[in-house]
Amino acid sequence: MARTNTKQAAGSKPPDLSVVIPTRNSSALLADCLDSLRGELRAGDFEAIVVDDGSADAELRLVEACTLGDSGAAIRLVRLDRVGPAAARNAAATIARGEWLLFLDDAVVAPHGCFARARSSLAAGVG
Repeated sequence: MARTNTKQAAGSKPPDLSVVIPTRNSSALLADCLDSLRGELRAGDFEAIVVDDGSADAELRLVEACTLGDSGAAIRLVRLDRVGPAAARNAAATIARGEWLLFLDDAVVAPHGCFARARSSLAAGVG
């Protein structure tokens, strides 16, 4: 069973885009990935769902520390018992609030503005 931890401002509207990031024992990579999302998520049009796929306990503390804290961004941390990346993505997809899903690996550093561009393209029916 998945356990979730959600950080989101009360009364906020659902995001347009849910960014799904499966991870396992990769806290340094995940920290860089989440750092690249910080400015994007502050806009409130996006949420990030980090799925920890059975990392070690010390790793979990690092993953929790990587969530975006006081930025007001919607961050969900889902913990699973080593089910594999496909099942981790599927678990996140079932709780995602966004109209659109974007799947990233924990090693991806997103360029500034990429989610706004993706949202604009989706709204225009491109892609």
